[in-house]
Amino acid sequence: MTERKQIDPIEGKNSIIYIDDALERLRELPDESVQVCITSPPYYGMRDNQTATWEKGDPNCDHRPPPAISQLRNDTLQHGRRRADVHVMDNAGYECSKCGAVRAVDYQIGLEPGTPQYIERLSDVFREVYRVLKDDGVFWCVIGDVYSNNHHKGERPELPPKNLYGIPFKFATRLLKEDHKWFFRSDIIWHMYPANPNPAKDRCTSAHDHIFQFTKRKSYKYYQMVTAAKDMRDNAVANMRDVWYVQKDMSPSDYDFTVLPEAIVNPLILASSDESDTILDPFAGSSAVGKAALSLGRKYIGIELNENYARMGAAKLSKRSMSLAPFALTLNDAGKRRVLVYRQKDKMDEIEKLRLREALLIKKNRRLEKRVEKLEETTRDERRYANECGLQSGD
Repeated sequence: MTERKQIDPIEGKNSIIYIDDALERLRELPDESVQVCITSPPYYGMRDNQTATWEKGDPNCDHRPPPAISQLRNDTLQHGRRRADVHVMDNAGYECSKCGAVRAVDYQIGLEPGTPQYIERLSDVFREVYRVLKDDGVFWCVIGDVYSNNHHKGERPELPPKNLYGIPFKFATRLLKEDHKWFFRSDIIWHMYPANPNPAKDRCTSAHDHIFQFTKRKSYKYYQMVTAAKDMRDNAVANMRDVWYVQKDMSPSDYDFTVLPEAIVNPLILASSDESDTILDPFAGSSAVGKAALSLGRKYIGIELNENYARMGAAKLSKRSMSLAPFALTLNDAGKRRVLVYRQKDKMDEIEKLRLREALLIKKNRRLEKRVEKLEETTRDERRYANECGLQSGD
């Protein structure tokens, strides 16, 4: 593996972004120095982040892959992140089509030859997260799945094409092994919309990710998340459910594929930390987690291998502005703090309106059908009466 490229971290008020490999940088952080980790690791086989170093060739070249690999990447971008085609590309060894430079192995995660290697590398990273997390800390991981659509030509595939890998729960199972000692507390389903377009007609379109909650201890810092209880008395609340309807972040200025929206990040931070606590994101991307953390009065440590993303995130942190809405802090009857998450108007109300509209249309159609049946019955009776009187219809 190539020598690590040393780049100075980007420091700000209550924040620091390391431009480095997640595992190597985490090893340098002190034990129990972080209250919360919120992250979305790279999806398996999604794309090449172009973080490799190149040997030989022209150092000023922007280095393009061979046409076949370039076309493969374009196909993947067009069909969304749920295709795993990019993993047919080895993580090193191909030549630049412009200058002949050879791509060296780099540290990025997601281009491993198989999901076992991918999950093992994630396991190594989150073993370090366990170490740096405080005893009452919480680890939130947003992770999705991909399909086994392609493999190396002539190589025996890990799974036949058209199989879902089942990565999220393989990952969770790996973390629950003895060497990690995590507690797997919750699996929140993020129902994201709009769904990524998909040409498949023999299955449903993928439209969700998992938000796993892990802790180091049975008891940990957590403020109950509640929401306004529907069909109950005024001001009543209910414990937050584990299916969240949240729109994807569609910001045109964000170039990483998985920008976590505020409606996901904010309640996670509020529920598992206090002001001045430190929030960690080892796969920071453009620092959506950092923006939320600083806006909510927390400190932030981000680690990002791609320098462009890291600098984009630093720019985002420097001009942050965010309201707590649609979140609020309340007290329960015992005086303990709770995080009130208002119902997602944009999705829940939309679903209710669609259901109401559908019910009205069904009711209207039934009324019309009854009217048609009655008219047909009347017409039959009139014809029968005319025939009985010996009259021709229309006379």
